[in-house]
Amino acid sequence: LTEDDIIEHCQERIKKVCAATINQDVGYLHGALKYVKAARRDCKDIKPSVITYVRPFLVKNGYIGKSNPRTRLPTDEEIARLLARAAEPPRKKHRDFIYAMPDIIAFALVSARRIGEICSITHADVGWDHLDDKGQPAPIYWVRNMKHPTKKKGNDMAFTLFPELAEIIKRQPRKPGDDRIFPFNDKSVGAKYTLFKNELGILDLHFHDNRG
Repeated sequence: LTEDDIIEHCQERIKKVCAATINQDVGYLHGALKYVKAARRDCKDIKPSVITYVRPFLVKNGYIGKSNPRTRLPTDEEIARLLARAAEPPRKKHRDFIYAMPDIIAFALVSARRIGEICSITHADVGWDHLDDKGQPAPIYWVRNMKHPTKKKGNDMAFTLFPELAEIIKRQPRKPGDDRIFPFNDKSVGAKYTLFKNELGILDLHFHDNRG
């Protein structure tokens, strides 16, 4: 594995993905190369330093880089149109119909949570009887294993259960065998959101932008 191999890989990747994604690729590869010698006898000659040597070249030529923070936010009009479209009954029979799409979008707008987080919160994660330091009612909800640069599991955090969120949660039907408030696949939710905004002609808007 040489510097040329890494450069060639990045040159091919830049045709399909952004420099920030390739930067993640290179970072993951560097991590794997640190341990491959101990894991595989046939990889004794592979050195993680190959990444170190080639990284300045990749940065200079724009093959790897940092992501640009998004500033796009949905307008009030766009939110109203999206919620109205999401509330429409399916135009034909769909097995993947997500009846709670309006509430999922509303939950994202109020809570600033990611799709994966929203679709993972369970009814058991809601602390309806939680009290604050003064003994006053202060309902909360927990998000388990939140996205973190180093922690893959165990990064659980509690957030204030705003009245708007409480209303959304209370009107969700319970699904037998699934305690999640929104028992849907997060990728399916994201796909539906993309479908709706494309139908409405809303450009350059991601579900993630609702977190603004």
